[in-house]
Amino acid sequence: GFRDGAEGSPTDPHVTTEDGMLTVRGVKFFADGAMGSWSAAMLQPYSDKPETSGTMVYSRETFLTNVSAWASRGYQLATHAIGDAANR
Repeated sequence: GFRDGAEGSPTDPHVTTEDGMLTVRGVKFFADGAMGSWSAAMLQPYSDKPETSGTMVYSRETFLTNVSAWASRGYQLATHAIGDAANR
């Protein structure tokens, strides 16, 4: 498997059970990290760690390119975005 949509390809075969009763057509992207590790992308620095405001996983352009590629192949998309900057 892969961590998120950027590590796979929308042209990869869908995940399907042997009997064909279930096909997974969803992909998840991670926009940022988590609050506890100060990696959720925030608009302002963390109050308890003012030297950081978190980390975006992708640039806006890279994210939109990846999302568009998967959506155009009929995949349902989900995005992990915890920080306020990641949610913009």
